[in-house]
Amino acid sequence: MSNKKLNEALHLFQNGQFQKGKEILIKLNRKIRDNCDILYNLGMAHSELNELKSAGKMLKQCISIDPNYSNAYVALGMVYFKKEENRDAEHYFERALIVEPENPYANKNLGSLYAEQDKIEKAIDCYTKALKYIPNDFQLHYGIGLAFKLDSNNQQAQLHFEKVIEIAPNSPIADKAKKEINELAQVVTKPIRKEIVAFCKNALKLFDELGVEKMQKIVAEIAILGNSGLKYEKKYSIESLTGSFTGLELVAYMYVGLQEIAPNEDSGVDFSAEYQEALNTYNGV
Repeated sequence: MSNKKLNEALHLFQNGQFQKGKEILIKLNRKIRDNCDILYNLGMAHSELNELKSAGKMLKQCISIDPNYSNAYVALGMVYFKKEENRDAEHYFERALIVEPENPYANKNLGSLYAEQDKIEKAIDCYTKALKYIPNDFQLHYGIGLAFKLDSNNQQAQLHFEKVIEIAPNSPIADKAKKEINELAQVVTKPIRKEIVAFCKNALKLFDELGVEKMQKIVAEIAILGNSGLKYEKKYSIESLTGSFTGLELVAYMYVGLQEIAPNEDSGVDFSAEYQEALNTYNGV
């Protein structure tokens, strides 16, 4: 009976029905005390529903009964990761690997933690270990693709992004992978445009002099102007800047401003190579 109910809950989890599955496991936990499989999956359900306090309680109870239940350490690490308590998250991922050195989910999630902390080499190492055991995990391929991209290993990055599309062609992550591949192609084929580098450098200097508040106003004005369609060769004037500027120059100013105030905002253009060169020159790198 208990196995039947547990399997019923797990089936609901597979279909994304975590609330219904949780309700079954709560009743089962009242009838069968100290069952690690029930406690672990109940903790997972609470975690998926973002009920992190209850998730932690269930998973710690599981570990207290069976200190070798490695996936419970992984799940507990994810609870702390969601709470942005990274030191505790790392501790539990590492505990899982002490109990089960090849646990792929511990390595996968530890890799994600390292990537978030910009420890890219460590992230790639963990992801690579995980891939040996879960080679068709498309989320893992996407994560290691991003890590290789940050490590400037574009060839490896593309291979993993392509693997995402192969494994899960209709998933939202596949769409992200396609976008990443397109960006990598631009990096490889697009020469750095010196004119845009000069515009970006001018913008860096100007924004340093004016400060954040005036920079935000300039960016907002250019964005409004851009909504009506900026022509790169045409000259424009805006209230916050003295003089006239080409459309291309204004777009470069907006791009630089967004990198300072909202780096994840889509500016609609990719001046990343030019911006980076301007930044290096401006900072004397």
